[in-house]
Amino acid sequence: MTCYNTNGMNIGVLGSDVDQQEYVQDVVFESLTLYDSVNIARIMTHPGKGHVKNITFRNIQFENVNQPIYLSSCIGKRPPPRPAFGATKS
Repeated sequence: MTCYNTNGMNIGVLGSDVDQQEYVQDVVFESLTLYDSVNIARIMTHPGKGHVKNITFRNIQFENVNQPIYLSSCIGKRPPPRPAFGATKS
């Protein structure tokens, strides 16, 4: 696959819902060519429940890429925690 002007091959954003466990695993990105792109491999998560594991990027070619690998464990703002059942906001 050949891609132009992209954000690359992305996983995420995971963990944006504090009550939801999110899992991504056993993913292969293979035989790709990217030109004039922001990223190639990008994994984005919020701190929380779940995991990202066994992700493979193989046989990737690129030209004029800003950030070939971008990993972030805290993208954007996380939503505020939900009040406990029966709690009132003062």
